[in-house]
Amino acid sequence: ISYSDIGYVADDKDIELDHAELLETLKANMQVSNETRIANGVNTLTVKGWALVPYFDAYKKAVYWANEIEVNGTDEKILNYNLRLLGKSGVIKISAVATMDQLPAIKQVLPLIITQARFETGEKYADFVSGKDQKSNWTVNELVAGRGMSNRFLPAFLSSWKLWLALACLAFAGYAGFSILKTNKLSMATVQ
Repeated sequence: ISYSDIGYVADDKDIELDHAELLETLKANMQVSNETRIANGVNTLTVKGWALVPYFDAYKKAVYWANEIEVNGTDEKILNYNLRLLGKSGVIKISAVATMDQLPAIKQVLPLIITQARFETGEKYADFVSGKDQKSNWTVNELVAGRGMSNRFLPAFLSSWKLWLALACLAFAGYAGFSILKTNKLSMATVQ
């Protein structure tokens, strides 16, 4: 869970999330990232498709989506579940990394997290004042697919050992947390 102060992301009344186009953009961005992974001797990743197609909830001012990602050279399939809550000055970013079989558990747990992750009065999406508050130059579609990053910035960013350590810790924590949740449910089912 993190916050990005990118400004107010306008939710034009008729947001069109072109799932095919967004998926192609994600795949292209992953290919650029893979160049750095290869240079660093790390397995490349392939975005296989949507585990949950992008959906914009106009009432909650939230965008949800999940990708299935394959770790090349292994049988491992990763679930990358994302949620962005829009506020007047930025977005709350919630991500979960797990194995594909944990998607049902994530779908059960994330609504609880969403109820806890909210903007305070004065920072909510509806509190935006045009001309006073900063508008973002990001779109809802870019929150899902990212922006076309320059190839100059991306390799330096992805080669950071701190980034890889943080990602490894996040993946381990997500896997451990959902494994414990899954084990507890199995234990409870056995007791009943």
